[in-house]
Amino acid sequence: MTLIDASATTEGAVLRGQRHPAYGLVVDVDHGNGYRTLYAHVPLARPGERVARGAPIATVGSTGARLHLEGRHRVTARDPEP
Repeated sequence: MTLIDASATTEGAVLRGQRHPAYGLVVDVDHGNGYRTLYAHVPLARPGERVARGAPIATVGSTGARLHLEGRHRVTARDPEP
């Protein structure tokens, strides 16, 4: 199976890189002003680490052929379409 690195959508600080009860292994990035992104699948980034836009933060493919990317504002998941 091919492994692909998922990249940070914008700069921020990693809040956690650990197992989540609903999503498996995740990386959670705080971008400031209440904005966060959650990436499900094998984490590379470590809590407290600063990440730049485009920096690899997770490897996709070791637990499945998909990436779950979730944008949140003030704890609520937001649809990026609007």
